[in-house]
Amino acid sequence: MEKGYLIANIRVHDPVAFEEFKLLSQAAIADYGGKVLARSATPDYREGPNRGQVVLIEFETPDVARAFYDSTAYRAARDVREKIAQTDLVLVEGL
Repeated sequence: MEKGYLIANIRVHDPVAFEEFKLLSQAAIADYGGKVLARSATPDYREGPNRGQVVLIEFETPDVARAFYDSTAYRAARDVREKIAQTDLVLVEGL
């Protein structure tokens, strides 16, 4: 079965408050069996307008990735993040 991946590009405006988001999101990721494959505060951008941190998270299936994103636990984290950062986020299916 195909894996599900969440790719986030996060431009943080309040680094102190971002720590709260990280704690909340890490707990939600663990609840859904997610695994952070990559995280970089200083990615090497080559093309495109996006800037900021990049995070890549793997889930067992695309449906699990969607369930994580729609979960109450991640919604609480997302509410914090939306106040202190701009984010581009995409869910993709693995090969």
